[in-house]
Amino acid sequence: MTTTNSENKHTETILVIEHDSMLREGIRSILEVERYHVIEAPDATVGCELACELHPELIICAVNLPVQNGYETLSLLRKNGRTADIPVILVSDKWVDQPMVRFGMSLGASDILIRPYKATDLLGSIHARLEYRRAVAAYGEAKIRRLRGSEL
Repeated sequence: MTTTNSENKHTETILVIEHDSMLREGIRSILEVERYHVIEAPDATVGCELACELHPELIICAVNLPVQNGYETLSLLRKNGRTADIPVILVSDKWVDQPMVRFGMSLGASDILIRPYKATDLLGSIHARLEYRRAVAAYGEAKIRRLRGSEL
């Protein structure tokens, strides 16, 4: 559920899939200052399970995960009907060349950030993805209301 509090801060749920606990903590700290509710997963398996179970408004996923990397994780999320519509921001801790960026985007990544990045870049990407998601939801709800109104 998406809400805002009295300080106009966000309370959307964001899932962070990152195996490095210090990096995960850093992302969580940035998000909690903005009043996002953060769920953490140390690997892709736990992350995909949490995404299916809790359906967060957005997922931040490291590319360099052990066992199953971020591209594979993104592909699984996109193939699952319960998670296919969740925006996913991939984060890489090394320079990614243009073909790999295009590959990530072709799998359905909403954005790709390269470390080190500024907190404002992360928050800006999150804000843009969530605003788009809210606009699409509002459009769908308005269309349903119009269709129901024409049934009368």
